Amino acid sequence: MKQLSLLDREVPVRRRSSFHVRSHFTVEEVVAGEKKARRQEDNILEWFRENPTIHATPTELFDLLPSHRRPLLTSLRRALTNLTTAGFLRHYPAERRDGKYGVKESCWGLATRTESGQ
Repeated sequence: MKQLSLLDREVPVRRRSSFHVRSHFTVEEVVAGEKKARRQEDNILEWFRENPTIHATPTELFDLLPSHRRPLLTSLRRALTNLTTAGFLRHYPAERRDGKYGVKESCWGLATRTESGQ
C-alpha cells in the first residue's frame, strides 16, 4: 500500500468570504450580507474593467461610481482589498494623491492578465 503525501492529494480551495461578520448574525443575515458585499465587489470590478487605464484612490472611486452602485466608503475599501487579494486589482502604494481630508491615499487599478494569473 502506497502512502500518500500532502503533495499527492488535491487540497480543497477555501473560498474567501466577502462579508465580514463582526457580531452575532442569523444565517439569513450572513447570506444577505455576503450577497450585498459580492455585488459591491462586482460593481467595482466592472467599473475598473470599463476604465482599464485609470488608477483611482478609494475617495476618487467613490465619486466616480454612479450613485446607484456606490457603497459606503468603508465597504468600498473592503472591496478593493478583497479584489486585490483575489488578483483582480493591483494596489499602487507609491502612487498617492490627496484624499478628502488632506490625507494621502494610494491608488488601485485593474491587474494585468499576468498579475491575475489568467
